[in-house]
Amino acid sequence: MHLVDSTRLYKPNTSQNNKLHYRPLDIDIWYPSEGKASHKLLFEDLFILHKERANFYQDETDYTGFSEELIAYLAAGFGLDAKDGKRLLKMKKRLKGIGLGFTMDVRY
Repeated sequence: MHLVDSTRLYKPNTSQNNKLHYRPLDIDIWYPSEGKASHKLLFEDLFILHKERANFYQDETDYTGFSEELIAYLAAGFGLDAKDGKRLLKMKKRLKGIGLGFTMDVRY
């Protein structure tokens, strides 16, 4: 969910029509779901969300390809081959509540 706090300036010296003139608020709501979802959240979806936000908050920099570069960096850090990094992006995300006694499939 993307909201704007028009009571606070985020990027001064811009017109009110500038998308970053007022303070943007990005809200993600994740909750446990029951039943079958048509699409489970992939690890890649988190990287894409990060890339989209990076592009939104920058005027001059284009972060296309950012997800692929970041996963290759992480794969190398784990001692994995680059193609294994790409496989990580397609991994279905499953979160386990620490000490909460439940497992949550993240779906949207």
